[in-house]
Amino acid sequence: MSHTDADMETKGHQTQVENAYDVDEKARYADMKADAVEAENAEHRLGVISAVKGYPMAATWAFVFSCTIVSGVLHVMLSQSLLILDFRFWKLTAFS
Repeated sequence: MSHTDADMETKGHQTQVENAYDVDEKARYADMKADAVEAENAEHRLGVISAVKGYPMAATWAFVFSCTIVSGVLHVMLSQSLLILDFRFWKLTAFS
């Protein structure tokens, strides 16, 4: 057996090992995907109370963020309505 034949056998063996690694990687990926789908379905089945108990920081963040958006919109609407009322008030008092 020549030196190149030994190299061919080694390269062939490495190729087989790499293919085996790819198959193992694909199997792990499929298992991880199945686990993720199962976990997602379990979270979708949670009720509101159990979701708040299970994820308190996420629920707190969602509550604070929602309050921030609502108060920001209310502030803009209230500011505009007060400016309009203020302008009407000054217009009525200035010319009466």
